[in-house]
Amino acid sequence: MYDVCVSQKTNAQARPPSASTGRRWNVAAAFVAIITAAVVTLLPVASRGRESAVTNPDGTSVVESTESKTSLLSSEGSVVLIIALIPAAVVAMPLIARTPKVERRTRVASIVVIGVLVVLGAASIGLAFIPTLLAMVVALVATRPELALPPPARDAPAHP
Repeated sequence: MYDVCVSQKTNAQARPPSASTGRRWNVAAAFVAIITAAVVTLLPVASRGRESAVTNPDGTSVVESTESKTSLLSSEGSVVLIIALIPAAVVAMPLIARTPKVERRTRVASIVVIGVLVVLGAASIGLAFIPTLLAMVVALVATRPELALPPPARDAPAHP
């Protein structure tokens, strides 16, 4: 009887802790989404050009053009920061789930939502969130599906 318990314990220890691995990847995806939102909004990516024509005393005109790069935050306002943080909020949803089943379902829903956001925002900042999407896919793959299922009912052995 003791040998059976020991072998069951070693089998359980030999399994990879994929529930915690999935959560770690989910946390990593949330950090990637936050960092991506900060980079996309704070780095100078928007161009502002200005041209001015000046007439010299000899009658010739000179056109001067200047171009400056600004961040999306300074050109569009603080609304862009809120919009860029939407993927981080979506990715964080599975982390507040109470059961593994709800966590896995929420992770699948998060992947679908982030995928839609990447496609819809592909012309602007959407493609920057592809690493977040990939980290969420890894988080889903790292979580075993059987962790989302309730454990099978076992009959208690009769004691003499």
